[in-house]
Amino acid sequence: MIRRYTPDQYLASVVKHGGDRRAAANELGVSHHALWANLKVCEDAGRSVPPSPYIANRLEYVRGKPPDVAANNQALQATIDDLRGQLEAVTTVKRWAASKPSKRTARKPNGGKHLYIPDTQVKVGVPIDHLAAAGNYAAEKRPDTIILGGDWWDFPSLSSYDRGKLSFEGRRYRLDVEAGKAGMERFLAPIRKAKGYRPRIVMTLGNHENRVNRAIEEHAVLDGTIGIHDLQLSAFGIEAHEFLSPVVIDGVSYCHYFPRSASGKVMQSKSGAPNALAQLRREGRSCVAGHTQGFDIACLPFSGRLQWGVIAGSFYQHQENYLTPQGQDHWHGVVMLHEVQDGCFSPMVVGLNYLLHKYA
Repeated sequence: MIRRYTPDQYLASVVKHGGDRRAAANELGVSHHALWANLKVCEDAGRSVPPSPYIANRLEYVRGKPPDVAANNQALQATIDDLRGQLEAVTTVKRWAASKPSKRTARKPNGGKHLYIPDTQVKVGVPIDHLAAAGNYAAEKRPDTIILGGDWWDFPSLSSYDRGKLSFEGRRYRLDVEAGKAGMERFLAPIRKAKGYRPRIVMTLGNHENRVNRAIEEHAVLDGTIGIHDLQLSAFGIEAHEFLSPVVIDGVSYCHYFPRSASGKVMQSKSGAPNALAQLRREGRSCVAGHTQGFDIACLPFSGRLQWGVIAGSFYQHQENYLTPQGQDHWHGVVMLHEVQDGCFSPMVVGLNYLLHKYA
């Protein structure tokens, strides 16, 4: 049985489908010709018929109105212009990416260059070939200033912690002194051989070197028989600074550690800041310390300039038994400070394994 629809029903179906004649014809089950004829009846009766989204131009012809050719040409031209702009952009980027960089003269770095050598804790029986590697590295890179952070000598014979223990047996002060001097000779040999290179070498004495002074204070009979002079630092050409006496070079303060508390006062001298950030905040300027194993760094702006806090306290290959097996996995190496000026610098960490691999 063929159903018959009124023109209004045809129109309602077209409106329902947003002007889509095909969807309306499929819903009603009629031919497109029948749908168009009934919609023409609605138009002739003055009813509003929605335009088809697919054949709007055809409807314009049916209504007797020609399509807007100028508008269509304008839209087409806009599309062409957009594509042309995209092509030009892609071509420009490809040419830039494939072009060779222009030759330019590298700008000479401003400021000085510092090499910081953390705690080496040299003693009889430990390997010291890494010290020769550090010397070769210094001779090649030629820093203006070399800072030895202290605790170059370990002085186990003067350790108050091991006194009376079995491990203390056989330790001798003279052996400790000569061990540290031998390590110093290994470090300085390649620097002395480098032609035209004479850096300033500074040492901030550490708590291990200070064991000599403590031993004299505890045993007055030793006064005049032992002393820091046994290290012969001046003979090595090293500028020595007393334990916990900072030395400022190019705006950077160096010391074995900085004991200043959070209140800004120095209330003790047995330990330094807990971390690099606290050290930087407490000192209020760039400051580099050793003492604590591992590596820690912080950076903050002070008075419009970046200032750094660095704690680097281990440059040795051996293990320290007092740290237990769980405390042996800290960082070991040296730190190069580039472009040092008014406390601002660019730090570069150089690991122990790298030095041994390339410079030993």
